[in-house]
Amino acid sequence: MIKLVGIHKQFGNDKVLEEVNLTLENNGIYIIKGKSGCGKTTLLNIIGLIDEDYEGKYYLNGINIHSEKDKSIFRRNYFTYLHQFPYFIENETVENNLLLIQKNASSLRIHNALKKMHLEGYQKRIVST
Repeated sequence: MIKLVGIHKQFGNDKVLEEVNLTLENNGIYIIKGKSGCGKTTLLNIIGLIDEDYEGKYYLNGINIHSEKDKSIFRRNYFTYLHQFPYFIENETVENNLLLIQKNASSLRIHNALKKMHLEGYQKRIVST
């Protein structure tokens, strides 16, 4: 179960999410619907532990997820993220991006896959578009 309590998010002076309280039960199917620019993607990025720059509390199966280490562990073990567009997450390493989309990935598997594509050594590069 994911529980968000009092989530606030803003970009500069623009408030995107304000006092969001949301509970998502395990095995549920949910739809997030709204006008363009209302914060749907921002909310999904918070739920998926991708966006960490927000105020409020995040609980995953009753555990308050607040440290970067916690988020990284839970992101790797609980989430699969399919992007609407084939983009990587900016300001993250190639390796972390690949770990997000492959549950059984390991640093060794990523190294070997990049080597096959003649991209050896790109694991620690920061992605930017």
